[in-house]
Amino acid sequence: MKANVPAELKSNVTIAELWAGVLVGPMAALIQLQVNYALVLWSCSHHSTLPLHVVSALALFLTIVVGLLSFQIWQRVSIGEDGAGPAARTKLMTVIGMLISILMSLVIIAQWLAVFIHDPCER
Repeated sequence: MKANVPAELKSNVTIAELWAGVLVGPMAALIQLQVNYALVLWSCSHHSTLPLHVVSALALFLTIVVGLLSFQIWQRVSIGEDGAGPAARTKLMTVIGMLISILMSLVIIAQWLAVFIHDPCER
């Protein structure tokens, strides 16, 4: 028996893409914070903040990419006249993914500013 898939969902949107938009940004911000804390002693002993900048830039890049992915999916999916069903849920998840990506980008930038302001050897 073949499942009847609505026309608006035939854009090959996967559940993983929807959840990536929601979860990758917060995970990138948390990983950036943890890795930068772990690299502070190395940065102090080698007098280089380059690894801290690289980690922050990668986290910001990843968060922006998943935000753009959510935006792309949001543009592809159209909602029917009733505004309910799987397409509406997809639209909601993409909007949440975009908003979370914006928020987490700001969080990553705020955490990155500390690398510019403070010396890693400061105690």
